Amino acid sequence: MTNSLLASIIIDRKRGDMLNKMKITLKACRTNAGYSQKEIAQILNKTKETIVSWEKGKTMPDGFELQKLAKIYGVSSDFIFL
Repeated sequence: MTNSLLASIIIDRKRGDMLNKMKITLKACRTNAGYSQKEIAQILNKTKETIVSWEKGKTMPDGFELQKLAKIYGVSSDFIFL
Protein backbone atom coordinates (compact mmCIF):
# COMPACT_ATOMS: atom_id res chain seq x y z
CA MET A 1 0.00 0.00 0.00
CA THR A 2 1.41 3.37 -0.96
CA ASN A 3 1.71 6.25 1.48
CA SER A 4 -0.73 8.37 -0.55
CA LEU A 5 -3.31 5.58 -0.58
CA LEU A 6 -2.92 5.10 3.16
CA ALA A 7 -3.26 8.85 3.72
CA SER A 8 -6.46 8.87 1.62
CA ILE A 9 -7.93 6.04 3.66
CA ILE A 10 -7.13 7.83 6.93
CA ILE A 11 -8.64 11.09 5.66
CA ASP A 12 -11.78 9.30 4.45
CA ARG A 13 -12.13 7.55 7.81
CA LYS A 14 -11.72 10.80 9.74
CA ARG A 15 -14.25 12.49 7.46
CA GLY A 16 -16.63 9.59 8.05
CA ASP A 17 -16.18 9.87 11.81
CA MET A 18 -16.79 13.61 11.64
CA LEU A 19 -19.92 13.15 9.53
CA ASN A 20 -21.22 10.48 11.90
CA LYS A 21 -20.75 12.71 14.95
CA MET A 22 -22.18 15.74 13.19
CA LYS A 23 -25.32 13.98 11.94
CA ILE A 24 -26.20 12.80 15.44
CA THR A 25 -25.54 16.21 16.97
CA LEU A 26 -27.41 18.15 14.27
CA LYS A 27 -30.57 16.12 14.79
CA ALA A 28 -30.27 16.22 18.58
CA CYS A 29 -29.73 20.00 18.58
CA ARG A 30 -32.66 20.56 16.23
CA THR A 31 -35.09 18.43 18.21
CA ASN A 32 -33.86 19.85 21.52
CA ALA A 33 -34.47 23.37 20.20
CA GLY A 34 -37.98 22.35 19.15
CA TYR A 35 -37.61 22.78 15.39
CA SER A 36 -38.80 20.52 12.61
CA GLN A 37 -36.65 19.81 9.57
CA LYS A 38 -39.07 21.87 7.50
CA GLU A 39 -38.74 24.88 9.84
CA ILE A 40 -34.93 24.77 9.71
CA ALA A 41 -35.06 24.47 5.93
CA GLN A 42 -37.25 27.57 5.74
CA ILE A 43 -35.01 29.56 8.10
CA LEU A 44 -31.90 28.68 6.06
CA ASN A 45 -33.68 28.96 2.71
CA LYS A 46 -32.86 25.32 1.94
CA THR A 47 -35.00 22.33 1.06
CA LYS A 48 -36.13 19.86 3.69
CA GLU A 49 -34.21 17.24 1.71
CA THR A 50 -30.98 19.18 2.33
CA ILE A 51 -31.59 19.14 6.09
CA VAL A 52 -32.39 15.41 5.95
CA SER A 53 -29.16 14.82 4.00
CA TRP A 54 -27.13 16.66 6.67
CA GLU A 55 -28.81 14.72 9.47
CA LYS A 56 -28.17 11.41 7.70
CA GLY A 57 -24.52 12.29 7.17
CA LYS A 58 -24.77 12.15 3.38
CA THR A 59 -23.66 15.76 2.96
CA MET A 60 -22.35 18.50 5.23
CA PRO A 61 -23.44 22.08 5.72
CA ASP A 62 -20.79 24.60 4.72
CA GLY A 63 -19.11 26.77 7.34
CA PHE A 64 -21.57 29.62 6.95
CA GLU A 65 -24.57 27.29 7.31
CA LEU A 66 -22.93 25.59 10.28
CA GLN A 67 -22.53 28.93 12.05
CA LYS A 68 -26.19 29.77 11.38
CA LEU A 69 -27.30 26.39 12.73
CA ALA A 70 -25.20 26.79 15.86
CA LYS A 71 -26.72 30.22 16.49
CA ILE A 72 -30.27 28.94 15.93
CA TYR A 73 -29.67 25.99 18.26
CA GLY A 74 -27.86 28.06 20.89
CA VAL A 75 -24.62 26.08 20.76
CA SER A 76 -21.09 26.72 19.49
CA SER A 77 -20.23 25.46 16.03
CA ASP A 78 -17.49 23.37 17.68
CA PHE A 79 -20.15 21.61 19.77
CA ILE A 80 -21.74 20.19 16.64
CA PHE A 81 -18.59 18.12 16.04
CA LEU A 82 -18.30 16.78 19.60
